[in-house]
Amino acid sequence: MAGINGKIYLHVYIRWLEIIESRPLSSNVVGTMCSKFFVCVGRENRCDYVYCVTFVHFCRFRIDCSLLHRIPITVSFAGHFCCCRRRSFLLLLTHFNTCSVFFVLQVGMSEVVPTRCVDWSLNTDSESGKLFLWHNIYNISVWSNTLGLSEPYDGLDDTSVWEAFLQFQISTVYKLCGVCRKPEGNEDLKVCCYCGQAVHKLCSTKAASEQIEWKDANKKFVSHMRVCGSCDGVEAPAAFTPPVREAPDARRVVRRALVVRDEYPEEVVRELESLEKKACRPHSKEEDDRLLGMVCRAVTRFFQPRNSLHLFAKVRQESKGGVGVVALKNIPALTIVGVYPGYCDALSGEHAKLGRPTAKYALMDLNCADYFNVVFEEFQSTFTPFINEPGEDERSNCGWIQETKNKDGRLSVMTCRGIRKGEELLIGYGPVYPRSYPYTYDAFTFHQVESKNCAVCFALWHWPTTDAEDAVLECHVGYDSATDSYHLVDIEDDSKRS
Repeated sequence: MAGINGKIYLHVYIRWLEIIESRPLSSNVVGTMCSKFFVCVGRENRCDYVYCVTFVHFCRFRIDCSLLHRIPITVSFAGHFCCCRRRSFLLLLTHFNTCSVFFVLQVGMSEVVPTRCVDWSLNTDSESGKLFLWHNIYNISVWSNTLGLSEPYDGLDDTSVWEAFLQFQISTVYKLCGVCRKPEGNEDLKVCCYCGQAVHKLCSTKAASEQIEWKDANKKFVSHMRVCGSCDGVEAPAAFTPPVREAPDARRVVRRALVVRDEYPEEVVRELESLEKKACRPHSKEEDDRLLGMVCRAVTRFFQPRNSLHLFAKVRQESKGGVGVVALKNIPALTIVGVYPGYCDALSGEHAKLGRPTAKYALMDLNCADYFNVVFEEFQSTFTPFINEPGEDERSNCGWIQETKNKDGRLSVMTCRGIRKGEELLIGYGPVYPRSYPYTYDAFTFHQVESKNCAVCFALWHWPTTDAEDAVLECHVGYDSATDSYHLVDIEDDSKRS
């Protein structure tokens, strides 16, 4: 919950919500509607109304609580998360005038995984089966695999979780100051020794030794420690000024690029590390521009195959209000257009609490654009982020594929049919992408399958709708590692030869 312009908002980060009914209800009914989300508005310990909501789309939303219950809401709030064995409830309490209003949100079924943690809890999300961590004082939620935590969990304690969380906060590309709510610019953000949130120097004070010692995990990150204004008792401004995009320098870009160094070939890593050393030394603006260009070219070599640079071009598509990608010559089917670039953006849900815009270039957990939804400089020469979705009278000609040579979750784009010279490349963005434009849902996906006579084989599925029953198996595709190319295969031969 956050106060903005005198209003209190209840944030929901699971799915879009749609209010389907509003009716008087007694307080003893709270917690019985297991199949739906519900928001209960109570006054003086008496539940007046329950607002029932249901799942619509997987995304984020916020409900203006002043519209739900027309009483002026001011002052402050306190939050507490209570995790029982079979259910998770979020209880947010805010005070206004002489009354108390309770907002109770059922966030779904979850199992608590036994650990040695006191302030943190490890929970299993019932829908996805994934593990997430929750801090019951600072209201932090994050997937456990984002922090690199793995079994066994019975020895996991608060210190080890804090260490992993602080390391992630320091190394992640996507940082947002918890005080001024603005993103990281060319100046590195620090972390608060109490809440662990990223913070600007101007929005914090230097942490004293006794403050750093407040938790053992801080000892590994002394040079990054500050005390944020929120934890220092500094009152937040009544209104926040909008952030302004800062043109990044070579130092910021090369450090960002090295976040995924484990995916690059050794020669790319060596080149970027050499450029980082040069970018961190004093140098002129002209030298910075030269270094920035070298960083971008090195990154492009990984995400954009060299033999594809002369096959495509970015062009202005006025009808779609942006840039698109077209073929410069006839392109055969099963041609890799490129690898979709980006960095882990695991805290986008947490950042939404601070007003961050919805990410428009996110693919699964990876995002290739900044806070302002501008594609990062190092990815500007790649093509995949700029491929449009089919318009109302168009159909996709490209699909998503998880190539075996790339890290899990790092998808590539491949043509599904031959593309004529001058034709625009089009690809379906999937069912959960937030759209505000006319489009045709038409998606192709390659899924790896087993084949006795093909070491690496994919099934190409066509999704003309979001309904799985409408999906059509188009063909099977094999991968030749010797030539790094794809070709059609007849998987029926497997049964004939066996």
